[in-house]
Order: sequence, then structure tokens, then C-alpha cells
Amino acid sequence: MRCHAHEPGFARERAVARTARVRIGRKIGSVAKPVAGHVLGIVLQRSDAAGVSDTEVVKIGAIVRGDLPVVVRARSAITEVLVATESAIERHRGDVLTIGCLPTFAVKCLIPALRDFRARHPKFSLRVRMVMASINVAPQDCDVSIQFGMGDWPGMIVHKIATEEVFPVCSPDLVKGNRALRTPKDLRFHTIIRPATPVILRDDWPLWLKAAGIPSLEFDSELICDFLFPSFQAAIEGLGVTMGRSSVVRDDLSAGRLIEPFSIRLPSALAYYLAIPTARAKLSKVELFCEWLLGHFRNLDLAGQ
Repeated sequence: MRCHAHEPGFARERAVARTARVRIGRKIGSVAKPVAGHVLGIVLQRSDAAGVSDTEVVKIGAIVRGDLPVVVRARSAITEVLVATESAIERHRGDVLTIGCLPTFAVKCLIPALRDFRARHPKFSLRVRMVMASINVAPQDCDVSIQFGMGDWPGMIVHKIATEEVFPVCSPDLVKGNRALRTPKDLRFHTIIRPATPVILRDDWPLWLKAAGIPSLEFDSELICDFLFPSFQAAIEGLGVTMGRSSVVRDDLSAGRLIEPFSIRLPSALAYYLAIPTARAKLSKVELFCEWLLGHFRNLDLAGQ
């Protein structure tokens, strides 16, 4: 998922991108024909920000037999080439800031706040790329990325965005009726919602239940979501109780979409971090963005105290 905010003056780069799209589109059409033994070669022309033209030759060895799976694979490879070409153009431009962000943080925190950044720094065009949580964080063609973990990624300069706390959250509807959530023991009448991403996200429920004095409690049923964002949305819709993180449920709590039914919070060893490739840390656009984002969340924390 990529979101673009364009400013005037990009005609030259857009022309390059359009040329690449036309050429690749023609190649896609040729791949779709059942021509046995055809090997696809693509030559992409691009100009970098310094105005130096060069040629990138990308050879995709796809033997087309006319069967759909091969065509789909070739189309996918061509799409990757196009994305890489556009990234190569934008990477060298000082007025384009590319931000990698985890989907839940992007939707809940980053995008709602970007209007303020754009008002303060209108000269920058923004590119927001969705990245997946990983133990090993790579630059991924981003000037800066927002990651979740321990902050111990080699080759990256990191800044903790905020200290995290974890606690159950649910819809206001779940504190009403015969099986209303009044005490932690009432959780046995409700569905637990878990995100199924164990590589990064540990299951905080056992620790929380222990802190609540009910370590052996069993929930009525379980709902598994592949990602964190759907688990929050499921809780908003009243489907059960999920474990919230203070940074990403802040607005939902303030708006009343979610509530915190109990007063027990646990500090988390994991947190959201700004991760910056060392080679890009001194770029003006990166320094301005980091200063803004850290200040934005610092002000939110002070306002919430």
C-alpha cells in the first residue's frame, strides 16, 4: 500500500515514470500471448536527480507456454521492476520523504497526524509505504521507518517513539447486559481476540491474567486475526476483548469506540521506534520528520497525563 502527496515541479520525473509504464505495459501484452519459448527482456531508461542518464537492463527469464500461472508470474515480476524503478528515481530526490510504516500504526497514528507535518513542511512530497514487522529491519528503500520491537536493529539509528503499556480493550457494549464486564473474572463469558503474528507480537494475555490474579481463567471462545489492526476493529464491533497497546488505541479510547474495562496495565518491553538507516540520518528531510514525530507523541503523552 502506497500513498502519495505530490507537489508541483515533478514533471520530469513523472515523464520518466510514464515512459516506463508504457514500455512495461507493452511487454505485459506480449507476455499474455501464448508464444512458446519466448524470453522476456525489459530495458528501462531512467534519469536520476542529478540528471545523469543511465540504462538499467532487467532480464526476466520467463518461458511462456500460454498457461495462466506463467503469465501471472511474469506480470508480477514486471510490477516489481516498475516499483523498483520509481523507487530509484525518488530515492535521490531531496524533496521526497519515503516513510515505511507498520499498517496498524499508519492507520491509527501516523496518517491522522500527517496534516500537521505537511502544514509545517509543505515543500516535501510524502510517500508512505506499508512494511511488515520483522526481527531484522532492512532499509527497504525508505528514508525512515516506524517499526515495533526491542529497538536493537543493526545498521539503524533508532529512537523510541513512546513507552508502551498493554491492557484489555473492548466495545462499550460489553459492559452492559447480563454478562457485562465488571471484574476480570467476567472475561470467562467473553471471546478473546488475538492477532496471529507471534514472530514479533508476544501473547500478553497470560501475563495480564496473572497480574489480575486469575492465571488459569479460560475464555468462552477465541477469535484469531492475521494482523493487529483487524483485531482492534473486531473489538470495536463488539466481537470480543483484545489486548490494546497504549500508542495505537489512544484515539479509539478518546473517541469512545473502545473502552478500558479494568484498571490493570502492564509495561511492555516492546515499543514503536523510528528506525533510520545510518547513511540517511543526516538528511534534512529525515531530521525534520524525526523531530516532528517525536515531538508530536511527546505532546500527546503530556496531554494525557
